[in-house]
Amino acid sequence: MTESQPASAHDEQRLYEAITLAMYIHRDQYRRYTGEPYWKHLAEVAALTRLGTTATDALITAWLHDAVEDTGLQPGMLCAQFGERVRAGVLWLSCPALRDDEPRSERKARAREQLSQAPGWVQTIKCADLASNLSSIADHDPDFARTYVPECRALYECLDDASPPLRMIASKELVAAERKCFPAQAVSEAYSSIA
Repeated sequence: MTESQPASAHDEQRLYEAITLAMYIHRDQYRRYTGEPYWKHLAEVAALTRLGTTATDALITAWLHDAVEDTGLQPGMLCAQFGERVRAGVLWLSCPALRDDEPRSERKARAREQLSQAPGWVQTIKCADLASNLSSIADHDPDFARTYVPECRALYECLDDASPPLRMIASKELVAAERKCFPAQAVSEAYSSIA
């Protein structure tokens, strides 16, 4: 399906199956700070993704972007049910496996490297994920946000091939979080530690 073609009945069925699967495998998970069912985050990421692309595989991947990382769903199952492109997209979006005694900064650097090489449609989903995650982190956990927001800024800077509307949305949420976390004079100092 190209961007301008309407979704076929087959595409709509695949998307429905992805939404159903995502809601099922995340059924016992809740957002850390709000207590909302985790599927609401997935729905927000998919809705934001739609602003940058209407490709069915991208929307399916948006719904399933945390499936492997957070639920242990096997990538082969994604391939069997939704195809290689969805499997690959979810793996691009999954954080690299933690290595023994690896500092957080090194793991985040590996994630940035991985996503900098991802196709634009995958980077678009990551921008949607960043926007969703950043929208309230500074309000709910200001201490963690002072670590997390600069990491998000560094990651955002690697997402050059993302859809411009999603880059703009992610940027807006980043700036809002930065203003809440850091006094204006300290913003540049906060980022010098991750450069």
